[in-house]
Amino acid sequence: MSARIRVAASQVPTLLLRGALSDVVAEEGVSDLLRMIPHARYADVAGTGRLVAGDDNSVFLTEVSEFLNDLGNPA
Repeated sequence: MSARIRVAASQVPTLLLRGALSDVVAEEGVSDLLRMIPHARYADVAGTGRLVAGDDNSVFLTEVSEFLNDLGNPA
């Protein structure tokens, strides 16, 4: 990945929601992303596949809402 993309990623709030049953995002990919963007928030959603919002919309909405609320209320 280019240095410009890495710099940009380091400055953008990031949420990764991974469906625990996903066949698209492997654990290795999650680890790579979290190394590249250490401030990223990550949630592994049990019982869901690649479409977390479609498989468990309530968990999706909760995770996204908490992430957005935390952006407006930094610790």
